Amino acid sequence: MFNKIGGVMYYFEIVVNIDDLPERMSYCSKTFNIIHPILNNFVGISFPEWGVSGIGGVIRCFSNDPELLNSILHTHKLLHLAENDVIIIKSVNKVPENALPVRYVRDRRIEKRSESGFFTREKKRGVSDELILKRIDQVNRGFQYTKNCNYVKVNSLSNRNQFSLFIRKEPVSDDDLKQIDVKTFQYSGYGLSDRKDLESGKQGKLWSYVYEW
Repeated sequence: MFNKIGGVMYYFEIVVNIDDLPERMSYCSKTFNIIHPILNNFVGISFPEWGVSGIGGVIRCFSNDPELLNSILHTHKLLHLAENDVIIIKSVNKVPENALPVRYVRDRRIEKRSESGFFTREKKRGVSDELILKRIDQVNRGFQYTKNCNYVKVNSLSNRNQFSLFIRKEPVSDDDLKQIDVKTFQYSGYGLSDRKDLESGKQGKLWSYVYEW
């Protein structure tokens, strides 16, 4: 599979080996928290089981560098989960020829609506932090069950606080593909696609994408 920057794209897959859907998604979030600190700007992620019930229980990691992917899948914490049959780690392979480009974008607009502003308002009313966090979690559940937007509970690398990382899934059009700049084919620190001027609401240039099949 050749992408727009002229290299072969590779991937590996992590499958949560649990049938119960809520627990499956919970461990998918835990797995995401294991890998996102070691992702660099050249590794993108996708959620193949993404749907109206949440992110599902599968994570795929993409890169042009198979050695980089191999180093991630051999992370000690991932191997520990695999040894205990919590997850199944599949080996690195080339992206199939029939794969279609897709992007997963951080949606800061929903984050601001659901957490930051809510926390500030409730704090001014004298509500305890513990109760605010419980209410935020209830609010977040209302956003989770949508076709294009889900969230993952993430531990911040800067302060170790947990927050909801809202993710929006978007198609990649032919016009988007024509705008891709070789020098900017990178992902965010969470392995998500980046676009210029996303936060200001402008239609910016697509920086990166992953695949689905």
